[in-house]
Amino acid sequence: MVMQQRTIELGDVRVNYAEAGSGPPIVIVHAGGSHSAWQVWEENVTALSSQFRILVPDLPGLGDSGPPPVPIDSEDDFFRYFPRFLNMFLRALTPEGAVLIGAASGGGVCLTVAARYPDIVQALILVDAEVIGRVIETETSMLRCPTLIVWQQDDRLTPANHADTLASRIPGAE
Repeated sequence: MVMQQRTIELGDVRVNYAEAGSGPPIVIVHAGGSHSAWQVWEENVTALSSQFRILVPDLPGLGDSGPPPVPIDSEDDFFRYFPRFLNMFLRALTPEGAVLIGAASGGGVCLTVAARYPDIVQALILVDAEVIGRVIETETSMLRCPTLIVWQQDDRLTPANHADTLASRIPGAE
């Protein structure tokens, strides 16, 4: 499947994203590290695009997307801005809703979107998700979509027992 790199203007931000396939939409969100971009998901996109429409945005300030319009100086800033951004991205490109897949801090963003904007999220897949502070205490209990938690047993950043914590707080999580 051929991946196409595209851009869209969302508010004051030029957003770069990759798109491939057709079918029910899946939006994949990378972690927030300085080298993160849609390319980290390239092999997954290739595998999934035979049955799904895959969209993988570069988060603002990362990859080839423009900078966010506000400073992101703390985890609170991160979890205030990026869920709003992802909600705008979803409503612009998949107004019918989508399955969200997020890794590390991208998983935390996806979880927050699913909790705050349940009408746009059909299901949630968290991969080694970084879910912190008030997000784990409030948003997890608000989730109503099917949720799958996937974890590396030897994750060096977030221990595997974090998956058990998330699963115990998210109604119906597997």
